[in-house]
Order: sequence, then structure tokens, then C-alpha cells
Amino acid sequence: MASTTSNLLRLEKQTAGENENDWGDRVNVVFELLEEAIAGMTTIATTGGTTILTAVNHSADESRAAIIKVTGTLTSNAVLEIPALTHKYVVWNATTGAYTLSINPSGGVPAVIGQGAKSTVICDATDCFLVTDIPSTTVMLFFQTAAPAGWTQIAGNNDSAIRVVSGAGGGTGGSVAFETAFASQVSAGTTDSHILTAAEMPAHTHNVGNHQQVWAGQGAPQASYSGMNTGITGNAFPTQSAGSGGGHTHTFTGTAINLDVAYINVIYCSKD
Repeated sequence: MASTTSNLLRLEKQTAGENENDWGDRVNVVFELLEEAIAGMTTIATTGGTTILTAVNHSADESRAAIIKVTGTLTSNAVLEIPALTHKYVVWNATTGAYTLSINPSGGVPAVIGQGAKSTVICDATDCFLVTDIPSTTVMLFFQTAAPAGWTQIAGNNDSAIRVVSGAGGGTGGSVAFETAFASQVSAGTTDSHILTAAEMPAHTHNVGNHQQVWAGQGAPQASYSGMNTGITGNAFPTQSAGSGGGHTHTFTGTAINLDVAYINVIYCSKD
């Protein structure tokens, strides 16, 4: 009976009594292919498009390797097409160019590997998945220009501060931008108009001058006081009224307060 092939790694399975003179050499090939599947690395050069990794029974190939390093300057999105078999890979995206690299069996859901990333990928014979301990939709802050591979930047909050709460998180609030609220501020303006009341005036006196008094026969005395009301009766001598009785304001200018707080720019992203 002729040799058969293992289901996953495509290794040669010899039957009893077969290959009497070279069975040892064939077993050594199996060991070498096992080593390749456990720790071997293959390098794929691409500029984009779909690259079908070789899959050869009983011999070295590209899709059996444990590690796949991808190089090249991408001019379009790149796809590594692997056999529809269960397998675990470490994919090293060493490409350049503003395009994506993904890996999947034909027609399956791809796993996308970010540039510069060395990601563990598992394939269930239909789809591929990035191995991660972070649940999908988890939100985290990153001190970098763009979202890392496997994350999506959340838009909508720009120039905003971060507030720590003891209750439920995830909410937003406020309406003034961070840079506006923490800019250098000068205290200046005008007070509201105010009319002084008698109780608000300090105690004060008025001088009365130019007193003249003329007696005319047996009649009442005729008096004249400069700066006082006419038609005086009794012993009260009020001064003449002055001023408008209107309110007044004050302008003020304070020392500038420098609130231009130092900061770092971060982005917040959701796990894909």
C-alpha cells in the first residue's frame, strides 16, 4: 500500500513494510517539516494583491511555516491566501506603503496585520483571527499619531479634557474647548450701574456763606443766603440741590492669569 498524507501538515504517512531501503530518509523529511511547522520562517515579498502561499504534500512549502515575514513596498492592499486548514501563524508585517496586509483562506474572514506588527493569527479552516486578550470594543488611550493595528480611532471628541469619576464612566460633558478654557486670561470689564443711597454716603457737612438779613419796618425779616433754597420758613436752611441723581459705573483691569497648561495629545481607540 502506498504512503498517505496527514490532514493538517501534509506529512507523509508510510505503511508497514513500505520503503524498505529509504524509509529512514523519508522519516527525516517528516521531522524537518515538523520543525518547519513549529519554528520555521518563510519570507514573502509583495507589492500588493493576492499571494497564494504554496502548499506541497511531503515537501517544504510556504504555508506550513510557523512564521511568515512579509516584505515589500505596497502599492495596493495585500492578501496572503493560505490553505483552508486549521493552523497557527505568527505574521510579521515588514512592508511599507499606506496599504493593509491581511491573511485568510479563500473566501474566509481575514485577519489584518498592522505595519510593523508581529501578530499571532489562528485559522479555523474557514476564517482567520488575531489572538488577543483584549475584548472587542474595549476603549483605550494611545500616545501616538494613529490607531494601532486591530484598533479604530474614535472621532467626535477633540480638544477635550479627561475627567475621573467614581460612578459610571463613558459619558461626556461641557461645551468649552480645552485650549479656550485654559488660555491666558485678562480680568477686565465694567461694573453694573449703581445709584448711591443716603445710607451708603459717608457722614459729611456743607458750608453756608454770604448771609444777608434785612428788617423792613414791622414786617417779617427778609433773608438771603447764597447757595441755599429761597422761601425759607422756620429754622431750617437746606442747601440747593446739585447732581443728577443717576447711577455710575467703574471700569477695572486685573493682572493677567496664565492658564496655558502644558499638555500631551492622545487619541482614544476601540478594539476591533
